[in-house]
Amino acid sequence: MIAGMTTRERDMGSRHTIADDSAIRVDVLGPVRVKRDGRSIALPPIQRDLLAILVVRRGIGITHDAIADRLWPAQEQPMNAGKVVQGHICRVRRAIGASSLQRDEQRYRLDMACVDTDLLRFELAVSDAEKHHVDEDPIAALATCDIVSSLWRGEPFEGVASAIPPGEVARLHELRRRCDEIRLDGLLRIGSYRDAVLTAESLVADDPMRESAWGALMVALMALGRSADALHAFSRARRSLAEALGLEPGRSLKWIEEQVVRGNVIRADDLRNLSMI
Repeated sequence: MIAGMTTRERDMGSRHTIADDSAIRVDVLGPVRVKRDGRSIALPPIQRDLLAILVVRRGIGITHDAIADRLWPAQEQPMNAGKVVQGHICRVRRAIGASSLQRDEQRYRLDMACVDTDLLRFELAVSDAEKHHVDEDPIAALATCDIVSSLWRGEPFEGVASAIPPGEVARLHELRRRCDEIRLDGLLRIGSYRDAVLTAESLVADDPMRESAWGALMVALMALGRSADALHAFSRARRSLAEALGLEPGRSLKWIEEQVVRGNVIRADDLRNLSMI
């Protein structure tokens, strides 16, 4: 199970099949966009915020007071904030359909049987990619990573992030980076070393502290006969770690450097044994 998902949410997600044009589609992995019957719905900013809050809950109810706390800082909440929220909820329900936005006692939730979200698709795809990785099935892992990449349109919850719980966007970025690591492992395993170099370079550019990506980059370069470039990658990693953290590369990365210096073949299984991928 991936971080941030409860057992109930995972079970709900497993029943969350690809919707047809009659379903409501809410995409949040980039600017928030909403479609009904295949047509885009234009919502005012505060209603996009509200809908994003409900999407993050993944079908779990939330009170209008809690929604108000997400929509406005305490000192900026309007008078009768609860009633204002209820008014916006009524407008969102009209836009996406009453069956899609349910009220259970004093809580509001999206009916995930009616609402298709890229958030759930993304989380489930990352979870599936992890499973294929554990099962050592690189072809299936790579195919699933392609699904993850296709869902990621830009900065998650762009334009509404202030209404989202702290850490949620960072968590999604980390899931994406983990999927890129799985892709990297798959590329090394099938011998697609040039693509592995490109993926690893993208990872270290995004997160220079990620020693696993530096190690995979060195392995891919070594496999291409570019030992000098592999040693240069180690130097880049050492410089990045020293400048940012004042640290030397870890034991595993130093071991890879030693193998490059000796001209020894390094395989994807070596990285896994080193707990680097």
